[in-house]
Amino acid sequence: MDEDDRATWLLAISPVLNAPPYSKVLACSALKAAHRESLNPDILVHLVISPELALERLSQRTNHFAGPAIAPSQFATLEMPLQAICVPAHWPTATQVQFVLSQMGDPA
Repeated sequence: MDEDDRATWLLAISPVLNAPPYSKVLACSALKAAHRESLNPDILVHLVISPELALERLSQRTNHFAGPAIAPSQFATLEMPLQAICVPAHWPTATQVQFVLSQMGDPA
């Protein structure tokens, strides 16, 4: 995937994300600030993962187009978000969700 592919994808999903009446959640890499800005999220959650854990998880994937070989380029491309709720990837999913909700001011 190159920048032209990403631009086409971002343009295609933008109207869906911005269409009323429902809130939407999008999970994607959005490695560059320009990608995130084009999505114009109300809330951005950044999953913070070490290269070692990323390689471990990628190695465990089966039947997926992206294997461990993509990790170095993904980390090299990543532009850390300046405004985001940062969540450690090694936390259990339930803990991650509760943390995000707490950062959003949800009393749950």
